[in-house]
Amino acid sequence: LLARNHRLDEASALYEQSLAIRRTPMALFNLAQVRAAQGMKTEAVELYEELLVLRPDHAHGHAKLGSLELQRGNIDQAFMHLERARALDPGIPSVHYNLGLIYEHMEREDDARRSFKRVLELDPHDPQALRKIGKGTP
Repeated sequence: LLARNHRLDEASALYEQSLAIRRTPMALFNLAQVRAAQGMKTEAVELYEELLVLRPDHAHGHAKLGSLELQRGNIDQAFMHLERARALDPGIPSVHYNLGLIYEHMEREDDARRSFKRVLELDPHDPQALRKIGKGTP
């Protein structure tokens, strides 16, 4: 709740206290999200990686880590985590969107278009995917 209300420092302190007691997947995931929102991408990546050691089947952990790796330009790592997220939970729109971006980068336009269309199947009003397939506002 604190993170959603942009009280990131307070949220960070609470998650750090929780992790000092016990390193749970939920606390790792939440602190990683806060760190990413604070622009601390390297620390966020490390937290997501720790989470995935504890819970290799954490689809949203793979999705978030893939997104961060994509932002950092680590295309191969991003692709690996996003593919794993899609296999674990094919219903995460951001996974399909980010895979579409990677496919564009790889000049695999048909795969990219399919990924963006899948985003719209999951979220018909997604503005980024609408723009990517030419149905958005300029």
